[in-house]
Amino acid sequence: MKHCKDNYNISRFIIIDDSSPLEERLAMKRLYPFMDLICHDNKNHAKSLNLIRANVFSEYVIMFEDDWECRQDFKIAELLKVTDEYLKLNTKYMIEQTLKSVGDKNVLLAHFNVDKLDKYSTQWVDGKKDLRKQLGKMKLEPAQFTTHHPGFSLDPCIVKTDILKKIPFDEEEHQSLVELSYGIQHVLAKTKIEGIDLGIDTRRRCFKTDKKLPTIVSAFIDIESENPDIDSLKRIIDLPNPKMIFIDEAYRDEFVDFPENTKVSYINRSNITTCLGHTFNKIGDIIAKDYWINQAEWIKDSVLTNRYYIPSTFYKHILLNKVAKSNPFDTTEFYWIDSDIHSTFTNIKNIEIENLKQDTMFMTTFPYHSEHELYGLDMNYIHSIIESPYAGKILCASVFGGNEYIINTTLEIMMETINKCISDGFIGTGEAIYTVMVHNMPELFGVYHMETGDISEYFNS
Repeated sequence: MKHCKDNYNISRFIIIDDSSPLEERLAMKRLYPFMDLICHDNKNHAKSLNLIRANVFSEYVIMFEDDWECRQDFKIAELLKVTDEYLKLNTKYMIEQTLKSVGDKNVLLAHFNVDKLDKYSTQWVDGKKDLRKQLGKMKLEPAQFTTHHPGFSLDPCIVKTDILKKIPFDEEEHQSLVELSYGIQHVLAKTKIEGIDLGIDTRRRCFKTDKKLPTIVSAFIDIESENPDIDSLKRIIDLPNPKMIFIDEAYRDEFVDFPENTKVSYINRSNITTCLGHTFNKIGDIIAKDYWINQAEWIKDSVLTNRYYIPSTFYKHILLNKVAKSNPFDTTEFYWIDSDIHSTFTNIKNIEIENLKQDTMFMTTFPYHSEHELYGLDMNYIHSIIESPYAGKILCASVFGGNEYIINTTLEIMMETINKCISDGFIGTGEAIYTVMVHNMPELFGVYHMETGDISEYFNS
């Protein structure tokens, strides 16, 4: 709060602590004796929000997550003035988020339209028949963009307390759907406004300790193609991040010493076939057909004709999701790195990942122009299934990841996309499938563009 230049307008400071160790809680009390520390051990964001509802009694509350940092001075009196102006102007339902200007400040218009939800939120609503019926009776204004969660409760924002208290957050709901559920209840209650963005320059704080570094996931599997690069994987194992490494059983003796922050699981290519089941066989049927092999001259003698290769490009997302769900190192983000990345891209000086677009799937992209195929997937077919014109860029799956929710969400969409392609008689690598996905659901991806396709452009920048 050092950037707040009128903190005398703050009547009370409250810290809601979720599951911190006792020593950290004692440290907070020593550092901030003037703040009220309220603790719980449920590891539940909705529980934290309900504790705010129960313990705030002022007209407004400023909510600020501890992993944000402010980069410019501001005054609460000015923010309240903007808030009052916004409350007078706002006629939208919540919870869709769109930046607008009120005076010289950007605020967060928060409205909601049940017909403009993203695919998985719509499925959630459709699964609650009574809810869908109630919403169907309401004449909601059309929304301009699709919704995005999580939103206001994790962003720095100012909220009118009486509205915050009006409806509780559902502590039984999945973390990723808490705000959607909360927002819909406000729609049904005909609440016009929930909160606005602070309108000050903030950013996520990037922690550089081992505890806060994201988990790295990589795999070293012999798929009967070319000699695996053992040295490249060893360089990944030496990274300071916590790591989950999957190693082919045949190469167990090649890797002896592992750092304390590294867990290892031994697998082989049969795990790919078992995991994908009938999908593996269907992919094999397609890539054996002449029309698929003859799409482009380069495919005929390429690794794409290996029956394991294309399935392996999907399997790595499955492994990443498995690690994100089990979360062996208690981290908030998880990133896949190809085990041969140092041999594929020889100019990498250092591997350090920062997802600049929060709550999205981080990926890189590079130019790719072809009239016939996109890494095995027919271009005419791509044009028929994407919802926006092909942008001339393909997503690179050498490095990708994010939080557990986005990894799981994109995995479900990926498998649906794969199954549609297969049913229509087409298939391509993971890169092609992700490219279709980013054209259809761009809000799920945070993309870093590389002009040459060399991922060292990202790492070395």
